[in-house]
Amino acid sequence: MALASLDRRPVKLIVFGQALTVLGNPVLAGVLLWLSARMPTPRWIRVCSVLGFLLVLVLAVRTGVRLAMS
Repeated sequence: MALASLDRRPVKLIVFGQALTVLGNPVLAGVLLWLSARMPTPRWIRVCSVLGFLLVLVLAVRTGVRLAMS
């Protein structure tokens, strides 16, 4: 109902909302990485955490570039 009153297409709004979610994921991943670094954790968990953070960061940058280009 709320989407019907807007001038934009609902599909574009949904894509924009998903892009914002993807762009916000590195913040969440960074906070989780920071919190886990404050406790003693096995080395392999830290390595996996850093790799996961880097992957999320790359995906967010890729999404941001695509969003800026469109």
